Amino acid sequence: MRKMVNPAFKVNNLKTMVEVFDDKAKLLAKYWNGIISAKSKTNAKKECHLFVQNDLNRMSLDALGECVFGYEFNTIEAGDTIISRAFTDLFAGVNGTAKSFSRKLLLWFPFLKCFMKSIIKREEAFKTISCVIKQ
Repeated sequence: MRKMVNPAFKVNNLKTMVEVFDDKAKLLAKYWNGIISAKSKTNAKKECHLFVQNDLNRMSLDALGECVFGYEFNTIEAGDTIISRAFTDLFAGVNGTAKSFSRKLLLWFPFLKCFMKSIIKREEAFKTISCVIKQ
C-alpha cells in the first residue's frame, strides 16, 4: 500500500497540490469578500457573520477534486451541489462516537437500519458519489 501511495507525495506533486490549494483559498477569500461587501451595504451596523464550515468543506472538496481526480467541482462558486451535499452527508460525524455506536448496533440488530436516518443518508451519499465518479 505504501508503495502505491508514496509517489503522490513526492516534492513535484506536492508543489502542484499547494498551488491548487492556494488558488482555491484565494477564490474562497474573494467569495467571502463579495458576501461581506453585499451584506455590509444592507446592514446598518456594518457587520457580517460568515458561516465558514460549509465554505471550507466546499473549498477542500474543490481542491481535492482537482488534485486527486483531476475534476473541477466548482462548489465554491456554485454553492451546494449534489456532489458537495453527498460528500457532506457521507463524512458527517466521521469522528463522532454516535457513528461507531450506530455501527455496533447495526451489527447486532440490522433491522434498525430503517430507523437510522443518518446511516441511510450516508448510504445515499455514497451512491451519489459513486455515480459521479463512474461518469
